[in-house]
Amino acid sequence: MSDRLLLRTRCTGETPHHVRTARDAGQPLIPCASSPDQAALEGALLSAIHRLSARSCEPVVRQVRVAPDRVRLQVAQHAIPGLLADLLPRTTPRNTVNGLPGLRPRPGRDRLDLHWLGPDGRPRAEVTLGGVTRERWTGMAAALVSRSADPSRLAWRAATTLHEAEIGLASTPVPDFDHVLSGLLRRALLWRESSIVDSALADDLFRLRWKGGASAADIAEVLQRSVAAIPGLVVVRAEVSGDTHALHLAQGWEDPGWAWVEIAHEVPPHELPAELWEQSEMRNALTACNISLVFRILRRQGVPHRTMARLTGCSQSEVSEILKGRRVMSDDLLIRIAHGLGVPHRYLRLHLPRQFRYVQEHWS
Repeated sequence: MSDRLLLRTRCTGETPHHVRTARDAGQPLIPCASSPDQAALEGALLSAIHRLSARSCEPVVRQVRVAPDRVRLQVAQHAIPGLLADLLPRTTPRNTVNGLPGLRPRPGRDRLDLHWLGPDGRPRAEVTLGGVTRERWTGMAAALVSRSADPSRLAWRAATTLHEAEIGLASTPVPDFDHVLSGLLRRALLWRESSIVDSALADDLFRLRWKGGASAADIAEVLQRSVAAIPGLVVVRAEVSGDTHALHLAQGWEDPGWAWVEIAHEVPPHELPAELWEQSEMRNALTACNISLVFRILRRQGVPHRTMARLTGCSQSEVSEILKGRRVMSDDLLIRIAHGLGVPHRYLRLHLPRQFRYVQEHWS
């Protein structure tokens, strides 16, 4: 499988077979939602998933299958009742709505479709939860009804009509960040090793925070610089505090070079001996940009996995993959690894884009 398709599987958790058969050659590596309504529904789903993940202290998405007009999610089975309880609309005595107005369940043999109805009662977007049988949905629906103090307020039970409290809300314009949230949902498996994920929108920035798993710099590279990038997304700031990582994201800005300089400055200080880079085998590996060999030399020198991960901003699982032979093709990632390890920049043959000139000039 090519590096491009491997990157998609890393973002979505799809099987190699599905990626090969499902990807349309005319579409981006990870297609965007086909309409603002589809993006809005996916954004609402991501927000509910983040709330659930924060409460359970674990990731809940196991796989995302992406197509322009829909996504199919495999969610941890124990998390599905809580997710539906959060999303499915129910009215309040004050005639307001909790949950997503207009969302309606459509059970299938082995899946649960969630249709988002417009003010006219017609579906305008949909997502699918895989692995939810008709029998399981029947049990979950009965539990939701039994826990309700007033089942008549469960608006989702009306399959094709909207409650009067939903109608005005269902026509509310979608916010600008739905495109970003939809893009993050379609790449949710980037956080497969994270124990906590939460998010917040404030001051025209979307903050995404997680504990453990991939580094902020690595995920920022995928989201903004890779072939799996979210179109128009800008990483404004990356933060690291202990094992907690955060990204501040914006949409529709010009591409600021300083954002990547700031990420580069998150890398811990160099602590490997300078003479290490003068060894002939190491020089040859650097000249060829063979980071796998560089890492293997470091291991022979007694440098632990965790130290390489800390210096480079990679996760320990990524370090293991590179040690096993995974090629590092992106100049962005090569630069971050080299800068973190303290490699003299003259030893790497790279064509640096403008946003890395500052980093190159300040290498030792």
